[in-house]
Amino acid sequence: MSESGSSEAFLGVNRSRRPLSIRLLNGLGAFGELLGLQSGIDTPELMELAQRKTGLIDFDGDYAIEALNVLIESINEEARLTPVGQLIQRRRILNALFARLKIREFQRKN
Repeated sequence: MSESGSSEAFLGVNRSRRPLSIRLLNGLGAFGELLGLQSGIDTPELMELAQRKTGLIDFDGDYAIEALNVLIESINEEARLTPVGQLIQRRRILNALFARLKIREFQRKN
């Protein structure tokens, strides 16, 4: 597909305009994927990390986890994120899990 017809052109993305540090990190991430290092976001890993960091365990039911699984599956399968994009999304989801655990704890206490 030509550059003008690519999804990057459609979305207004120009990889060459990214800062050098981001291009290098994306390159290292792509190289790591070639070596078989983990690629994508893992729901159980993030949930366990959030629980370990907060010391809390109650996510308040399976419906929230089901929605999280759908989101993460979409990110992993459809979003076509760069390694840096995956890191950013992973951090955003982790922060949301921290907040959810803390809210549930607040609700439980009050």
